[in-house]
Amino acid sequence: MSEILDVLESLMLFYQDNFPDEVNSFFPGLPREQVISMFSDRSLPCPNEILDLYTWRNGTSSGFSSFYGLPPEFYFMPLEEVMAIYDEYNTPDNLVCLNTIDTDYGPDNIQNALADIGIDENHRMIHLVDAQESQFYSVVITAESTYVFLYMDEGDQKDLCFQSLTSMMQTIGASYQEGAYTIREDGGLALDPALFKQIWERYNPLLVQGPSAELVDRYLDAELET
Repeated sequence: MSEILDVLESLMLFYQDNFPDEVNSFFPGLPREQVISMFSDRSLPCPNEILDLYTWRNGTSSGFSSFYGLPPEFYFMPLEEVMAIYDEYNTPDNLVCLNTIDTDYGPDNIQNALADIGIDENHRMIHLVDAQESQFYSVVITAESTYVFLYMDEGDQKDLCFQSLTSMMQTIGASYQEGAYTIREDGGLALDPALFKQIWERYNPLLVQGPSAELVDRYLDAELET
């Protein structure tokens, strides 16, 4: 079993014990051939992590509020919806929101964040998770990598926040298991910012010294203020 499947199965056991109603929102996984075909029909590579993810479960029927992350509530989109968004924006006028590098972006250009990890050319993205309020977790599509951005429609802002889908899921899973996320009496989730930062650094070592660490700090500071 792959690393991402290991952590997903562990997370599912945790959700079954603590959030059984939300577990029911997951759709069954798709056949491997169907996932591969949906990518190849668009001349996109299909990284193994995405293949494993969508053969495991094909998204959720609604927002999964207990899937705490950056930000705390998001909607894991079925692959058909992911591809519908890609098709909508895959036009000459809209490619900027699907490419990883926008050379007109400001001094914190995502190109600089990518350069820190050895990527200096454009790659296509897909919006995999709807994080609400015109924000998405977007995944770089190459044959081998799945770097995860927090993409914001406003200003086409792209912030690199996880070095892979696997590290994203590992960060979330460890945050539950080690107490960075705790369940309050009202069923909501509380965050221990310092512990979360330690866990994030453990699973995203390629990003610790770059602008992504500043992104996480800003997120944690905002959580402390609220």
